[in-house]
Amino acid sequence: MREPTLQLRLLFACLLPVTWNSAANNKLHAIYPTVGKCAQNNVVSRRDAVIIKRLNIGHSRLTHSYLLSGEDQPTCDIVLTVKHMLLDCPELRDVRLKYFTAASLKDIFESVTIKASLVLLKTLIFIINCSTCYGRPM
Repeated sequence: MREPTLQLRLLFACLLPVTWNSAANNKLHAIYPTVGKCAQNNVVSRRDAVIIKRLNIGHSRLTHSYLLSGEDQPTCDIVLTVKHMLLDCPELRDVRLKYFTAASLKDIFESVTIKASLVLLKTLIFIINCSTCYGRPM
């Protein structure tokens, strides 16, 4: 008879892809459409790797800090999201084009280097912090 933990592992290995595929509206599903190991990048620091992973799931300090601070949610004609900053915002279009052209978040995280993504993110944060578009004074 097999060990119970081995049986559980086998069960989860069979159920996980089915569960993942049924969650097509999940933000992370758009970036990782299949279940598997994510490539770890040892080129960047742990801090930078965390920032990139948070972007993958649609979280950033800029888009979610209002939850802890009690402030109003930041907006730019619409609610500010990572997807909006990286793909849709017309105010940030010129900056984005300096670093990449992509049609989806998946394209960004697959084709743009991590270092370029971090430089772009720092540039976007600087612009957003100085912009009246995001409800901040110039």
